[in-house]
Amino acid sequence: MRLKDKVAIVTGGATGIGQAITEAYAREGAKVVIASRRAEVGEAASQELTDQGYSVAYVQTDISRLEQLDNLVAETLSQFGQIDILVNNAGLVTEFGPFFECTEERFDKVTAVNLKGSFFLTQKVAAEMIEARRGGKIIFISSNVAQMAQADSAHYVATKGGLNSLVINLAGELGPHGINVNAISPGEIFVESAREWFEDPANQHRFEAIPLRRVGQPQDVAGAAVFLAGSDSDYITGANIPVDGGQLIT
Repeated sequence: MRLKDKVAIVTGGATGIGQAITEAYAREGAKVVIASRRAEVGEAASQELTDQGYSVAYVQTDISRLEQLDNLVAETLSQFGQIDILVNNAGLVTEFGPFFECTEERFDKVTAVNLKGSFFLTQKVAAEMIEARRGGKIIFISSNVAQMAQADSAHYVATKGGLNSLVINLAGELGPHGINVNAISPGEIFVESAREWFEDPANQHRFEAIPLRRVGQPQDVAGAAVFLAGSDSDYITGANIPVDGGQLIT
């Protein structure tokens, strides 16, 4: 119950890494709002946890549409009265391709979710945290590819690099208000939507080179997210924790 009496928003909290974080927070006593674009998936994830006795709500939100962010914040406050934790997890991993073939449309589509949406949602949530004078924990789910060269990913990597810089800046700006801002950089984390990629023999060399000799699971990231949301990390801000089995050191 490390997060007892805390209220968290988890964007993209209905599937993959986001779902694992939502479930971990609920088990640790937090009340959680799942923000997800897909209503059917979000409602199902919320209902499953509610049926288990946890306090979980769903608010349909496309974070690339800034007008929906006010509604997310308002609904969270209406249902639970406060916001203590924000996890900026929602992101697009799509339309990879050579740098010279990246179009403005593809760039804008990925940037609108991965960077712009997270930026402005954080702006709104941080304002509420400051007004409430309760402090808070803000966590960005970045990626270890922001610190390495990866083919066909320039537009995606740029958004994650932007998040890493944003974390450092916001840690300094929001620290005086008692708000911790940190990032988690996952590596090769298995999610069902990417099963085909993980099972492709052509990619096995990537996994074999990981020092811990295994692909990560969403729960590995959720463990770090619980740590950064709880009191054990009260004196940590501006950090970026790699959850990648040591991939960055190879």
